[in-house]
Amino acid sequence: MERYTIDDFGFESIIEESHGHWESRQRGLKKGWFVVNSSSIFTQLIRVAGRICGMHADDLFICWKPIDTALRDMSYHGGKYLFGFREDGVDNADYVLGRLNSSGREWSETRVKELYLLEIQVSRAKEQPDDMEICMYFGRAHLLEDMDGQEARYREQGTPVPGLPRLKGERHERLVCRSG
Repeated sequence: MERYTIDDFGFESIIEESHGHWESRQRGLKKGWFVVNSSSIFTQLIRVAGRICGMHADDLFICWKPIDTALRDMSYHGGKYLFGFREDGVDNADYVLGRLNSSGREWSETRVKELYLLEIQVSRAKEQPDDMEICMYFGRAHLLEDMDGQEARYREQGTPVPGLPRLKGERHERLVCRSG
């Protein structure tokens, strides 16, 4: 059985994106947080949980806690996060990947009603490493191996795939977080 990782997932489309920067506290440059408005992303997640979950929709807060913690860490370099929505609750990447790898794709195709991906990128200025920009991209997720023929043709041509900004091993220009 194939072993899936979070890097085997990409965007179907980006629903929300947000940009921000690192802001230090006055008393210490190493203390602070990434200032980025993630409320529209979190609002989307809450709406999906309310629409799909019959119980344990509050699992969403448990899934969001590591993200909130990371946004207060100056050494954070970004990451990818999966949110799987089932009637029984919201699952994080570890749970989704654990079930997918132990039970196969049938589990995710029958139990997971909707799957979303949040990708966070942090870029640091070469001259001033404390000058950082953060970019958050959120949207529907799917396994990259499920790309249809049209997407595969774009990939062979080396051009960005419309509606799928990240493909395995390459980056769409829109998904590159740059310091100003």
